[in-house]
Amino acid sequence: NAEIQPLYFTLTLLITLQLSSSRGLFPWAIFMLTKYLPTNKTAIGGTAQKQAIANSARITTTIVPLLIVQTLLVGLYELLFGFTSPNQINIQNVVVSFIVYVGAPLILVIANIISLTMLNGRQQIKNLVQLTQLGFTKLDLLKERLSENLIIFAVLLVASVFNSLILFTILALI
Repeated sequence: NAEIQPLYFTLTLLITLQLSSSRGLFPWAIFMLTKYLPTNKTAIGGTAQKQAIANSARITTTIVPLLIVQTLLVGLYELLFGFTSPNQINIQNVVVSFIVYVGAPLILVIANIISLTMLNGRQQIKNLVQLTQLGFTKLDLLKERLSENLIIFAVLLVASVFNSLILFTILALI
């Protein structure tokens, strides 16, 4: 099909751009997002902001694979449903394609996230002990971690929406 080659090229190009630009882009995005959030008005929010900035390299290694899986999912969806009529779709082929095309990378992404979590667990425990020594209560620690994760989620959400806009705009042009 004449439409499939540009789709593959687009997916490959987008994944390459995600991999190459993420190291500098996501730490900057985290810094900019935390700069304009009202979190730095409290000790808990300010700590969450500093933690998110300090952990931006680790966060980037988690966000980029998620964006790549998102790109693969959209590409698979377009391959399976975008170029054929609904009457020609075989659900068994859809399931097998999903498992092969997206399932394997998704397993690698999950393994990556788990290994990063395990490797950074000791550092997080040290940070929590240090914050406790500074006077943070268990509720304060919970609020701080929640605030930090909300910052990370906001960056992931913005990156996912931006990624989808780029992908669907390119797909509309094909």
